[in-house]
Amino acid sequence: MRKHFFRAFIADPVCASSGPGHHVDIGRYFMAVVKSSVPIPVTAVVRDDGVVRLDWGSQTAELWNHRPDDVDVALRGTNGVAEWAPEWQVLLVPGASLADERTVFTLAYPDECTECTTDSALLHRVVSGVVDVR
Repeated sequence: MRKHFFRAFIADPVCASSGPGHHVDIGRYFMAVVKSSVPIPVTAVVRDDGVVRLDWGSQTAELWNHRPDDVDVALRGTNGVAEWAPEWQVLLVPGASLADERTVFTLAYPDECTECTTDSALLHRVVSGVVDVR
């Protein structure tokens, strides 16, 4: 896959999280594309239950994204062809000259799934001391 420039994400009023399975921040994207060992070519499909299944060689993985419909739309445009950078949990779907939330996804393993957090909910957690920002 040809490496692309990264376009910053548009603010999302529903989810501000950049954890596994949520938005890809520029640091994770950079590490997946530039610092990663060779990404693995995969065939990917979003199942009816929203789980993203990756197949390569004799291996498979079943992962989660907070917006499975967006992943599905991207994968339909490539007949499921994508690249997986497992150490950064980033799925790269080829096709755009600028990588963004429509072509780059972070996927979470089932035990890493978390709820979406809005900016205001995250701010509340910081102010209340739940999240340490030091």
